[in-house]
Amino acid sequence: MKFNDILNELATSDTDVLRICDLNADALLNGEKARGERAENKAQDVLKACAVGASILIGALGFVYTHLSSSPSWAVLLPFLAGIVFLLKSVWFNLMVFKPAKLYRATPELIFDVQGKSLVDALRYVIGVKLWLLEMNVPQNTEKLFYLARAIRNFTGFIFTLLLSGIVMIAWSKTGGSPRDYTLYAVEVLALLTVVLVDPIAERVSSLWKPPTE
Repeated sequence: MKFNDILNELATSDTDVLRICDLNADALLNGEKARGERAENKAQDVLKACAVGASILIGALGFVYTHLSSSPSWAVLLPFLAGIVFLLKSVWFNLMVFKPAKLYRATPELIFDVQGKSLVDALRYVIGVKLWLLEMNVPQNTEKLFYLARAIRNFTGFIFTLLLSGIVMIAWSKTGGSPRDYTLYAVEVLALLTVVLVDPIAERVSSLWKPPTE
């Protein structure tokens, strides 16, 4: 809605009603600001979890290098590679939550703009500015939550691949890659392929993961 359209909707001349509208506009604007801040705070928490996950992943790869075969099978390395991909994607989407965006906010010019207006017209103008700011900021915060949801989904995929890595490591360390364990490796590979394929499939068929502008 354009700013002039918002002003046209504020048709009342009752100052008490306009003051109530002003209070409600403040509440809505503050609530939307808090929504964006919560998204950023949660993204920071996920980034911290990614840092911990990266440390675990490096430690696991060190175990593979020092305790297992000098040239471990691709069945051992594949879960780690998938985990690295999921971890990098999660970090990327978290950083997108903090990407620079055009910030819509009130400026001191608002005070100058109401000079010379009547009390009713000044209240209408101030309320109109607040409602316009709210309408401009809602899509930005929705986009933040969209990227946060993607980051959490990919971090969940990382946790799953980390568990698969542990299973394969245990099997490899116990048997040294005996042919009788190839079935287990095949199961792990199929599970990993399922995880990898679920990601793009979810992007295509689920409206939850589509950008809010689509």
